Amino acid sequence: MLLKNGVSGNVPVALCVERSAEMIITLLGILKSGAYYVPLAPDNPKPRLAHQLSETAAPVILTEQKHLTSLPEFSGNIICLDRDRAVLDSVKDTNPAIKSSPQDLAYVIYTSGSTGTPKGVAVQHFNLVNYSHFICKRLKLDEYSAGLHFATVSTISADLGNTCIFPSLISGGYLHVISYETAMSPAIFAEYANKNPIDVLKITPSHLSSLLNGDRADSVLPRKYLILGGEATRWDLVDNVRKANKCALLNHYGPTEATVGCCTFSAETDVSAWEPATLPIGKPIANDEIYILNGRMEPVPIGVAGELCIGGTGLARGYLNQPQQTAERFVRNPFSSDPEARLYRTGDLARFLPDGNIEFLGRIDAQVKIRGFRVEPAEIESVLKQHPAVAQAAVVSYESEPGEKKLAAYIVARSQMRPEDCRAFLLQKLPEYMVPSAFVFINSLPLTANGKLDTRALPAAEQQSRIRETIAPRTPDEEKLAQIWQEVLKRHQVGVTDNFIELGGHSLLATQIISRIRNGLRVQMPLHAFLQNPTIAALAEQLPQCPPVESEQEEMARLLQELEGISEEEAERLLAADANKESGGRR
Repeated sequence: MLLKNGVSGNVPVALCVERSAEMIITLLGILKSGAYYVPLAPDNPKPRLAHQLSETAAPVILTEQKHLTSLPEFSGNIICLDRDRAVLDSVKDTNPAIKSSPQDLAYVIYTSGSTGTPKGVAVQHFNLVNYSHFICKRLKLDEYSAGLHFATVSTISADLGNTCIFPSLISGGYLHVISYETAMSPAIFAEYANKNPIDVLKITPSHLSSLLNGDRADSVLPRKYLILGGEATRWDLVDNVRKANKCALLNHYGPTEATVGCCTFSAETDVSAWEPATLPIGKPIANDEIYILNGRMEPVPIGVAGELCIGGTGLARGYLNQPQQTAERFVRNPFSSDPEARLYRTGDLARFLPDGNIEFLGRIDAQVKIRGFRVEPAEIESVLKQHPAVAQAAVVSYESEPGEKKLAAYIVARSQMRPEDCRAFLLQKLPEYMVPSAFVFINSLPLTANGKLDTRALPAAEQQSRIRETIAPRTPDEEKLAQIWQEVLKRHQVGVTDNFIELGGHSLLATQIISRIRNGLRVQMPLHAFLQNPTIAALAEQLPQCPPVESEQEEMARLLQELEGISEEEAERLLAADANKESGGRR
């Protein structure tokens, strides 16, 4: 179908779909056509999607009918996987006689940009092959161990999920593509994993923490390998994992520019003598190189902090159509005799431990990770300043509690503004995770003696109270919900008309509230129902419509009822199938 629409080698194809098996099939179809895929997040604002489509000049979008209204104006061809099913089924299913070279692009993934616009990271086939083969080797996958069950729980508009997608496919394993609704609910995910045991799971620490808040933490964790990545991993999370499960825990580090990951660390390694603040990121993977350098691009001694720089096979081609930014971050490797060898300057601060492992220490610049996503505060500031009522703006990160990073926007306004005005404006142009949790209006931005923003003089975002009436709970259901909100959002008082998002809530905190509603009120509230009714008053009205949680006795009675009428042969067949699933499908 793509070939009929003029797609050929090294041509970008935009992909805007929900997580599903069809998403993987479509992705492989793009690669088999010789093209490379450009994932578009369906929930991103139209201006952001329009920028990605314009910069890549993608001639085709593959999408689903429900996302047509989310797409910006597009002059190319749009193929709907569901609406155009009959046409797609009529196309020949033989492999095209097209061979991609190792230097051809596999995908372009966009990350936040310090200049105010996102950057497209161009990753080549040989980058992805090197990484995928390393994962297979690290997990000891070969033709005799095929059949492991991998689970991907993240969006393909970031590269986190590639740890499970491509290694599972090239090793003959099973790939579970977990929907957003399932991945974000501790109860639903635990139920899915209990029925479909997972061997390998890659997930961000903050996402895992929210899932472990449910009452079935052992079911959430995989049987063999838990791979954490996307942000720093705190030791208390490691302890919680060890208490609930005996799976091997691997910490993964790597920017998108280094193809998913360039370092890995086993949590079984004893590094207590050096007291690293967070779980170390380990040592470089096969064919990658790590240097920790000072400002003169010289190696620093063991234990001394410096900028982490990456070399080797994993380095992406650069930023699509951004030669200046590519030249700034991808520099010549002064430690190689190859004149073409490059280093990627990550902007991350790190140090070597005495055993050769690396400890991540934070950022040199203002870049921050929010729930696993890279965010450049300068991009948010640039968008805020587009609002006619904003004279000046500064965006900084802060910790509402240890390990919980949030964003705060400090605004000098030309005319009267409300936090909800800023939030609504940003949501038209930025993804939800880039919208600050707090908006603080001040008369002027404090400056240091040399004219730079004095972040220490900014008022604490958490202490800025909103001037609005707080309505106390009026019914028993509202009282129970208010108690849950106060516990999860760490607030002393919450009104029934207060908006969840305006209180600093986000999707991961929503899953914690849903889990507590399930345990405390014994009802199953879908995530979409919660997000569509983001106040206590609205949620209380939704409770009677939510199905009750099944008790253990009711579940057993239902199972016994299902077993009635099943022949002995059928029961044996089901047991055999279940036993095969438990063994990973190996023979």
